[in-house]
Amino acid sequence: MSFRVSNGRLGSIPKPPTTSPDIQGLFCRLMQPSDIDQVKALCAECFPINYPENWFVQITSSSNLYSLAAVVGNRVIGMIVVEVKPFGFCNPEDSSILSYFSSSDTKVAYILSFGVFKEFRNTGIGSHLLQQALSYLESEQMHCKAVYLHVMASNFDAIKFYERRGFKKHTFLPGYYTTIGNQLGDGCCYVKYINGGEAPWSLRDCLSACWRLPTWLCTRCKRLWRIRLASTEARFL
Repeated sequence: MSFRVSNGRLGSIPKPPTTSPDIQGLFCRLMQPSDIDQVKALCAECFPINYPENWFVQITSSSNLYSLAAVVGNRVIGMIVVEVKPFGFCNPEDSSILSYFSSSDTKVAYILSFGVFKEFRNTGIGSHLLQQALSYLESEQMHCKAVYLHVMASNFDAIKFYERRGFKKHTFLPGYYTTIGNQLGDGCCYVKYINGGEAPWSLRDCLSACWRLPTWLCTRCKRLWRIRLASTEARFL
């Protein structure tokens, strides 16, 4: 199988992992304006949402997005679109994804869109696209602290996929999506922490830390006492 990655607008892309989907002729490249019709077809199959025309133009041509396509021949069969931005630019519903000690200019990455045609699912393409994106976001060039996304609460297959790859549920977002037919759909925010990024402490975390503090102090005091005792004994030898 041939797998190659093209250089693109956002600089050098990390080399793909040594293991890759066993599909003849598969390769990855950054998306381009000529992909727009295929991207529309992919989104229509994957997402029950009406996207405006300018959204497709943006994800296939904007130099501010990391838009990676999985391609067989001339056909786009999967894609992942990521926006890197300062933590302070997150929407209000996502403003608590990082520790309270994080500065507003800390880099985070938002997965705007991610999908694979049904006929190519369960072949490893989605995992490969995600790993490519994560490798780029973890790189010294980007050094993001968190990768987050929104997913429909009823999309159990996608939720399972993300959870198996280290994403944790952060918040439940009632009525977050407006689906085709103007129906409201609940969503969830999922986050994966990278490069030492940390989630904010919950009340449970604080209580747990307070519960463990006396034990930690006791252990520390015993260790210091033993060191001092050993030092005193050595003085009289």
